[in-house]
Amino acid sequence: MFLSKSDEETTANRKLAKDLVDTWSRPIFNKSTRFEDMRNVDDDRVFRRPTVRRPVSSTAGMEARDGDLDLDVSREKRPGQSSARQHASRPEATPMDFYVRPQSKIDPDEVRARAKQVIQDQRRMKMNKKLQQLKAPKKKQMQATKLSVEGRGMLKYL
Repeated sequence: MFLSKSDEETTANRKLAKDLVDTWSRPIFNKSTRFEDMRNVDDDRVFRRPTVRRPVSSTAGMEARDGDLDLDVSREKRPGQSSARQHASRPEATPMDFYVRPQSKIDPDEVRARAKQVIQDQRRMKMNKKLQQLKAPKKKQMQATKLSVEGRGMLKYL
């Protein structure tokens, strides 16, 4: 637990320590390790988290006075100029505070049935391949093999 909170540790080690603490402490605190149960906990967190409202900034902060001719000229729209800001902006991450979870388009029963069918098809293919090998005429090697007095190669088919 100490390593996951320590600032002196690297981020990879902190994350690893945190994951270890989480997985080992779940049985102690009687928390489930099933993903379905964790998803319900995440849903509760989303509803409890307060939304962060950022203040919308108004114009650049400079107001035109009667004597400021430069500001009046700069506010005029030139051809080819958009109404967007004239300076670079830093991209910000979208907060992942979603309230509506879309319905899943995947039926879990159908997925399980398809997985079972794939397993059965693989077994059937293996058995058919084995039967084809058994039915195929056995071809004897036409090349003579070198015999060894020590018996090398005798235990080849065991």
